[in-house]
Amino acid sequence: QLTGGAANEPTSVWREFAAEYANACMELLADLNDGVSPGALERCAAVERLSLLHFARNEAYLGLILAIEVLLFCRHTDAAEARRALDDYIALCERNHFAPHLPSVNPQRGMLAFLAGDFDAALSFLARPQSKRVDRFAEPELLLAQLSKCLVANMGYERNETEQAFALLDNTVIDPDRTLPENWSLSCCLKARCLEVLKRPAEADHVLEQEQRQAHRRDARRLSLIIDAQRLEISLRRSEPELGQLEMLEQSLQGELVRVEASWLFLSALGRAVIPALILTGGHSRARELAGLLV
Repeated sequence: QLTGGAANEPTSVWREFAAEYANACMELLADLNDGVSPGALERCAAVERLSLLHFARNEAYLGLILAIEVLLFCRHTDAAEARRALDDYIALCERNHFAPHLPSVNPQRGMLAFLAGDFDAALSFLARPQSKRVDRFAEPELLLAQLSKCLVANMGYERNETEQAFALLDNTVIDPDRTLPENWSLSCCLKARCLEVLKRPAEADHVLEQEQRQAHRRDARRLSLIIDAQRLEISLRRSEPELGQLEMLEQSLQGELVRVEASWLFLSALGRAVIPALILTGGHSRARELAGLLV
C-alpha cells in the first residue's frame, strides 16, 4: 500500500513520506538487535509534521505515524510525549470514524499507566472487558493483546500473584519473528522469575537457555544481554553468583544510560542485575553512581 501512491498527492511527496514511514516501522522492531538508531525520535516527529502538511485531507497516514510514535515514545522517551501522541491518535480516529476498524487503545493506555507506576489504573485498561469500553475502538489486535498479557503478568508477579502470572504467560504463544520487543523480553524473563519463585529452578534455567538460543539465531544482541542479566539476577537470589558477565553487563548498562534513545526494557533488565551484583562485590560507589543515573 505504501508504494502504490496516494490520490491527488505529488509523486515525490508520497515517495518521501513512504520512505520515512518505512524507516519508522523498521525502527519500531529494531530494539532487540542493535537498539533504535540515533535520531529515531526526531525522524518520527519529522514524519508527523510531513503528514500534517501534505495529507491534511486524509489523516489515515498521520494515524499510522501516531500509533507507531506511542510505542516508540513509551520505550524511549518520557511518558508525557507518549501520552500526547496517544491523545492525538484517539482524537484523529474519533473524528474520522476510524475507531471501529482499528486496534483498541487500551493496551497503550495501560502501558502508560504501568510505566507511571499506577498499577491499578494499568490493570483497569489492560484487563478491561468489552462491556466496559469507554470508546468505540475494536478489540486489541494480536501484538497489543500479547503486550497486555505480558504487562498484566508483570504486575501480578510484582504483587506476589506468581502462579496466576505464570499461567497467563504460559498460555501466551509469542512468535519471536512476529512480535514487539516488549512481548518477547518481558515474557521470557518473567517466566524464568516466576518459575524461580515457584521452586522450579531447573525449568527457569531451561527457559532462559532456550530463549538465549533463539536470540543468538536471530542475532538479537540486546535480548541476549537482557537474558544474561536475568541469569545473573537469578544466581544472586540463589546465593550462587555467576559474575562472569558482570563487566560486560556493566559496560552495556553504562552505554545505554548515556543514550538519548535509551530503552526502559534494557535499562530495567540490566539495572536490577548489575547494581546488586556490584554491591555484592564491594563496588558500592559504582553501584550508587549507576543507580543515580538509572533513576
